[in-house]
Amino acid sequence: GGAAAYFLVVKKKDKSTDTQKTDTSQTSDDSKKTDTDDNSNATTKPAVTAEYSSELEAVCNNTPVSNTTAYTTNQAAVIYTFHNKPGDATSWTSDLVGYGKSYYPDIDDFKKTSVIACLSADESTVGAGLSCDYTDSKDQKVTVSYKPLKYELSFYEATTAKKIGDSQTIDAPAASCPSIIAYDASTKTAYATPDDGALEAAYDAFVK
Repeated sequence: GGAAAYFLVVKKKDKSTDTQKTDTSQTSDDSKKTDTDDNSNATTKPAVTAEYSSELEAVCNNTPVSNTTAYTTNQAAVIYTFHNKPGDATSWTSDLVGYGKSYYPDIDDFKKTSVIACLSADESTVGAGLSCDYTDSKDQKVTVSYKPLKYELSFYEATTAKKIGDSQTIDAPAASCPSIIAYDASTKTAYATPDDGALEAAYDAFVK
């Protein structure tokens, strides 16, 4: 990830809960196939072999992962999801979307994954956001700027890192301060993550 340290804190609800805090920690039918033959979607990077599911993020950096499942159709897709954050385009955090649905990834066997969904933060859409007050594990008060933004969602074949279909926009609203937050220690800034409901709707449409 980037050089900036990230911390987790718990929001202070009222005076009676001042002593209840978490430890501070660093977080570092084929007819519907939408594949495209545009050469601009191809990657020249050699494929890697993943040992852990987190290494599937390589696809979001245009690197194929050899020990995944070959993409056939949208309907058969098993999708693993990653998002990045403003200012750190090449580091990705995994998400699990659509529990119980056909595209939900097998967390015990990531090699069944055939499609990687990459959500790239659009820095130009970052909003003013909210000021959220927290108390950390050292009993120090901190105000975090929690900012909304938009992400560009794109689907890629896991074994080739080739893009499938068109990209779309997913909102990440910051309507209220979260109870637990990861923020940049130097800037006291945190960014909203992609909306789960919007993501699930996008995946439902993708495999339709």
